[in-house]
Amino acid sequence: MHNNFESSACVSADALTELRPLTLDDKLLRVRLRNTLDVIRNFLDEGFENVVCDGLIWSQKELNAVAGALAGEHVQLFVFWLQASKVVRFRRMLDSAGGGDTMEFLQHVETQIADPWPMTLTAGHVEMVETSYIDVQQTAKIIIERVTGLTPAPAPPA
Repeated sequence: MHNNFESSACVSADALTELRPLTLDDKLLRVRLRNTLDVIRNFLDEGFENVVCDGLIWSQKELNAVAGALAGEHVQLFVFWLQASKVVRFRRMLDSAGGGDTMEFLQHVETQIADPWPMTLTAGHVEMVETSYIDVQQTAKIIIERVTGLTPAPAPPA
């Protein structure tokens, strides 16, 4: 997706925090946050105008930490929560795991990470994008249109 922007970089929080054994605890969240924010800042310091990051925000707590850490950095923060049904999420993860993730592991993760929606952001944009029935290209198109202002975000439910 970052290739759609002229001056851009991409950061994967998952790639920066491959830990064994994988535990879903505060230590992992602190390491993910510090590593990822350091890399994001490096790209921003080097003049990249758009930094796309995936996999960092799992809850309102992480969203608040990211917003706080980037406050004053003259950035416009866009956060998209990609929502998909459990069946679709599991299928996609197992298809892309290359043998790494198992159904048992995914079930364990599911019990550890609560659905964070709705999330709020006082300075920036946060939106849920339903992805159960669209592919990666369609998802990227929606996000790019929101970021560039080509398509306004839908109004929140009343």
